[in-house]
Amino acid sequence: MSLRARSVLAFATFAIGGLAAVAGSSQPPLAGDEVAAVDLAGWLRERREKLCVLDARSADAFDAGHLPGARRLADSAASDDGDTVVVYADRDVDAGVADALRRQSAARVLRLHGGLRAWNDEVLFPVLRGDASAGQRQRFEARAALSRYFGGTPRQLDPGEAAGRTRSRRGC
Repeated sequence: MSLRARSVLAFATFAIGGLAAVAGSSQPPLAGDEVAAVDLAGWLRERREKLCVLDARSADAFDAGHLPGARRLADSAASDDGDTVVVYADRDVDAGVADALRRQSAARVLRLHGGLRAWNDEVLFPVLRGDASAGQRQRFEARAALSRYFGGTPRQLDPGEAAGRTRSRRGC
C-alpha cells in the first residue's frame, strides 16, 4: 500500500471515529472541566454532599433568578465549602473564571456546560419531538420527572409540530 493511500486511510479512520463519538448528539461533547445541566440537576435532586454552585453573573441577574442553592461568586468564598464546585453564567463560563477558582481552592471546579440557558432548555423546559423513538421517549420521561421536581414544564410535541415558538415578523 502506498504512503498516500495509508495517509488517506488514517485520515478517514480518525474522521469516522470522531463522527461516531458524537453521533446522535446535538450537543458538542463536554470538556473535561464541564458538567451537563441534567447531571447537575441530578446532583441537586439527590442533595449531593459538599456540592457548591456559584453564579458568576451580576447581582441583578442573580436576583432575577438563579439555580437552586446557588450563591453569587462575587459575594462568596464559597469555593471552600465543597469538594465539587460548579460555576455558571447565562451561557458558558469563561475558562479563566474556573481556572482562578482552581488556584484558590482544592475543590474540583466544573463549569456548567451551556450555562443557565442549558439549564432552562434541558432541565426546566425539555421538549420531546413528536417523531421520537421509544428510547428517546423513555429518556424524556426521566427528564420530565426531573423538570417537574424543579418546577419546570416539560413539553411533548405533536408529530410535525415545531419545537420553537411561532413568531410573526412585521415590518421590513
